[in-house]
Amino acid sequence: DVHHAHGDALLHHPSSSSSSSPSANLTGPEVEERLHVGSRVVRGPDWKWGDQDGPSPSEGTVISDVGTDGWVRVRWDSGSVNSYRMGREDKYDLSLAQSELTPKSKEEVREETADVDLSDGTYVHVRIHCGTSLLWTSSG
Repeated sequence: DVHHAHGDALLHHPSSSSSSSPSANLTGPEVEERLHVGSRVVRGPDWKWGDQDGPSPSEGTVISDVGTDGWVRVRWDSGSVNSYRMGREDKYDLSLAQSELTPKSKEEVREETADVDLSDGTYVHVRIHCGTSLLWTSSG
């Protein structure tokens, strides 16, 4: 029952199309920590770059890690490439695209299997389902 998950308001967003989607409730720093090369992004709360991303609504793909200077590079579906603020001047030009917020397309959501050699010499085969657990953990 989601109502017991640390009382996390992200799980109760009423206008969210899917009960499992934290969607627009993510803050800039939360989006930044989820960004990696290959992430799909859209305009964020501090966007000030006009139509650099092409005809709206436009999505792009992150092509660099967020730098220590707070900038990240994006290749938009329209073909243009530019750098955007993800922490620079405390501004966040990007948000995660809806496709990044639905568990089935997130890279973390997959079943992992691993053979674990326990210290007493026995082997166990573990199966871990990653993804849904991300919604229940609080960072920090």
